[in-house]
Amino acid sequence: MALDLGEPQTALTIADRALRQIAADPTPKYLELREERANALAGMAHLVMDDAKAALPQLSRAVALAETHLDPQRSPHLADTLIALAEALRRTGQYKAARGVLARAQAILGRHPALAGKHRKKWDETRKQLVAQSGSLER
Repeated sequence: MALDLGEPQTALTIADRALRQIAADPTPKYLELREERANALAGMAHLVMDDAKAALPQLSRAVALAETHLDPQRSPHLADTLIALAEALRRTGQYKAARGVLARAQAILGRHPALAGKHRKKWDETRKQLVAQSGSLER
Protein backbone atom coordinates (compact mmCIF):
# COMPACT_ATOMS: atom_id res chain seq x y z
CA MET A 1 0.00 0.00 0.00
CA ALA A 2 2.77 2.47 0.89
CA LEU A 3 4.48 1.66 -2.40
CA ASP A 4 1.26 2.38 -4.30
CA LEU A 5 1.06 5.71 -2.50
CA GLY A 6 4.51 6.70 -3.69
CA GLU A 7 6.28 6.05 -0.39
CA PRO A 8 8.96 3.45 -1.21
CA GLN A 9 11.01 4.15 1.92
CA THR A 10 7.99 3.46 4.13
CA ALA A 11 7.25 0.28 2.16
CA LEU A 12 10.84 -0.85 2.55
CA THR A 13 10.81 -0.16 6.30
CA ILE A 14 7.61 -2.19 6.74
CA ALA A 15 8.91 -5.06 4.61
CA ASP A 16 12.26 -5.15 6.42
CA ARG A 17 10.51 -5.21 9.81
CA ALA A 18 8.32 -8.13 8.68
CA LEU A 19 11.34 -10.03 7.36
CA ARG A 20 13.21 -9.58 10.66
CA GLN A 21 10.19 -10.90 12.57
CA ILE A 22 9.89 -13.89 10.27
CA ALA A 23 13.61 -14.66 10.58
CA ALA A 24 13.31 -14.59 14.37
CA ASP A 25 10.49 -17.17 14.41
CA PRO A 26 11.82 -20.67 15.27
CA THR A 27 9.20 -22.33 13.03
CA PRO A 28 8.91 -19.99 10.04
CA LYS A 29 7.51 -22.50 7.51
CA TYR A 30 3.96 -21.26 8.01
CA LEU A 31 5.17 -17.69 7.46
CA GLU A 32 6.71 -18.31 4.05
CA LEU A 33 3.88 -16.68 2.12
CA ARG A 34 4.24 -13.58 4.30
CA GLU A 35 7.99 -13.71 3.69
CA GLU A 36 7.30 -13.88 -0.04
CA ARG A 37 5.08 -10.80 0.09
CA ALA A 38 7.56 -8.86 2.23
CA ASN A 39 10.44 -9.71 -0.12
CA ALA A 40 8.38 -8.73 -3.16
CA LEU A 41 7.43 -5.43 -1.53
CA ALA A 42 11.00 -4.68 -0.46
CA GLY A 43 12.36 -5.55 -3.91
CA MET A 44 9.80 -3.34 -5.64
CA ALA A 45 10.57 -0.52 -3.21
CA HIS A 46 14.27 -0.83 -4.04
CA LEU A 47 13.38 -0.56 -7.74
CA VAL A 48 11.37 2.60 -7.16
CA MET A 49 14.37 4.01 -5.28
CA ASP A 50 16.66 3.08 -8.24
CA ASP A 51 18.55 0.33 -6.41
CA ALA A 52 18.17 -2.67 -8.72
CA LYS A 53 21.18 -4.41 -7.21
CA ALA A 54 19.50 -4.48 -3.77
CA ALA A 55 16.20 -5.53 -5.36
CA LEU A 56 17.59 -8.65 -7.04
CA PRO A 57 18.03 -10.99 -4.06
CA GLN A 58 14.72 -10.00 -2.52
CA LEU A 59 12.78 -10.40 -5.76
CA SER A 60 14.55 -13.71 -6.48
CA ARG A 61 13.57 -15.01 -3.03
CA ALA A 62 10.00 -13.77 -3.51
CA VAL A 63 9.74 -15.63 -6.83
CA ALA A 64 11.14 -18.83 -5.32
CA LEU A 65 8.64 -18.72 -2.45
CA ALA A 66 5.73 -17.77 -4.73
CA GLU A 67 6.48 -20.73 -6.98
CA THR A 68 6.27 -22.99 -3.93
CA HIS A 69 3.07 -21.59 -2.44
CA LEU A 70 1.15 -20.20 -5.43
CA ASP A 71 0.26 -21.70 -8.80
CA PRO A 72 3.42 -21.02 -10.84
CA GLN A 73 1.45 -21.24 -14.09
CA ARG A 74 -1.46 -18.98 -13.17
CA SER A 75 -0.71 -16.60 -10.30
CA PRO A 76 -1.09 -12.92 -11.27
CA HIS A 77 0.84 -12.00 -8.13
CA LEU A 78 3.73 -14.16 -9.31
CA ALA A 79 3.52 -12.46 -12.72
CA ASP A 80 3.87 -9.05 -11.05
CA THR A 81 6.89 -10.24 -9.09
CA LEU A 82 8.43 -11.76 -12.21
CA ILE A 83 7.99 -8.44 -14.03
CA ALA A 84 9.74 -6.63 -11.18
CA LEU A 85 12.54 -9.23 -11.23
CA ALA A 86 12.91 -8.81 -15.00
CA GLU A 87 13.17 -5.05 -14.50
CA ALA A 88 15.89 -5.50 -11.84
CA LEU A 89 17.77 -7.88 -14.12
CA ARG A 90 17.48 -5.43 -17.01
CA ARG A 91 18.76 -2.54 -14.92
CA THR A 92 21.77 -4.58 -13.85
CA GLY A 93 22.60 -5.55 -17.43
CA GLN A 94 21.44 -9.17 -17.22
CA TYR A 95 19.41 -8.95 -20.43
CA LYS A 96 19.20 -12.64 -21.33
CA ALA A 97 17.91 -13.56 -17.87
CA ALA A 98 15.49 -10.62 -17.97
CA ARG A 99 14.05 -11.83 -21.29
CA GLY A 100 13.45 -15.32 -19.87
CA VAL A 101 11.77 -13.99 -16.72
CA LEU A 102 9.63 -11.59 -18.73
CA ALA A 103 8.51 -14.44 -20.99
CA ARG A 104 7.37 -16.38 -17.90
CA ALA A 105 5.33 -13.38 -16.75
CA GLN A 106 3.80 -13.04 -20.21
CA ALA A 107 2.75 -16.71 -20.18
CA ILE A 108 0.96 -16.23 -16.86
CA LEU A 109 -0.73 -13.01 -17.96
CA GLY A 110 -1.86 -14.75 -21.16
CA ARG A 111 -3.95 -17.08 -19.00
CA HIS A 112 -5.86 -14.14 -17.50
CA PRO A 113 -7.19 -11.94 -20.29
CA ALA A 114 -9.49 -10.09 -17.89
CA LEU A 115 -6.60 -9.18 -15.59
CA ALA A 116 -3.89 -8.71 -18.19
CA GLY A 117 -4.66 -5.00 -18.75
CA LYS A 118 -3.97 -4.17 -15.12
CA HIS A 119 -0.63 -5.98 -15.14
CA ARG A 120 0.28 -5.30 -18.77
CA LYS A 121 1.55 -1.72 -18.32
CA LYS A 122 4.55 -2.77 -16.20
CA TRP A 123 5.24 -5.66 -18.58
CA ASP A 124 5.14 -3.33 -21.61
CA GLU A 125 7.45 -0.78 -19.98
CA THR A 126 10.03 -3.42 -19.07
CA ARG A 127 9.77 -5.07 -22.51
CA LYS A 128 10.30 -1.75 -24.33
CA GLN A 129 13.35 -0.88 -22.23
CA LEU A 130 14.80 -4.36 -22.65
CA VAL A 131 14.37 -4.26 -26.44
CA ALA A 132 15.89 -0.78 -26.56
CA GLN A 133 18.93 -1.89 -24.56
CA SER A 134 19.54 -5.38 -25.88
CA GLY A 135 17.60 -5.83 -29.08
CA SER A 136 14.91 -8.40 -29.78
CA LEU A 137 13.23 -10.36 -26.99
CA GLU A 138 13.84 -13.56 -28.97
CA ARG A 139 17.59 -13.68 -28.26
